[in-house]
Amino acid sequence: MAPKFVFFDSNTWIYLSNGFEVFSKKYLDLHFKIFDILKRRVDDGSLIIFTNEIIREEWQRNETDAAIQLNLLLGKANSYKDQLRSIGKYLEQVQENIDQLLKAVDVQTERKIEMNKLHIEKVKHFIENQTQSIAVTDEHRIEASRMAQSKKAPFRAISRTACRMP
Repeated sequence: MAPKFVFFDSNTWIYLSNGFEVFSKKYLDLHFKIFDILKRRVDDGSLIIFTNEIIREEWQRNETDAAIQLNLLLGKANSYKDQLRSIGKYLEQVQENIDQLLKAVDVQTERKIEMNKLHIEKVKHFIENQTQSIAVTDEHRIEASRMAQSKKAPFRAISRTACRMP
């Protein structure tokens, strides 16, 4: 079977690394599975993902956005711990259980943070080493400007000129 060709914009790479889901506007864990599927398909040759120097530069410039979920995880953990401490004050006889739960929140948060950090590094490595780089020509820039003026998304109105390989 012939491979499928795709091109992701920089936001897609950032969302793929940080778990942002555009429809729900939430940070979810689906990005791990999606990335694994993409990587597997690239590894088996059924998918070729293109990128270019603009996408790579935007990734580098916005790489910190890939780590947004890390701060959200810390914030959520602190909120859970605050709630547990309040419960502990109210129910003093269960303080030992509260202390165990506080520790469990810390362990789980650290696990999720490390898992997300590793994932971000995998996405970065993938962009840099497992995508096919294509040149951006002046012709591409002109076509992109026309599409922007017409308020057309690139994935909806790709011309033959814009898709031509160098």
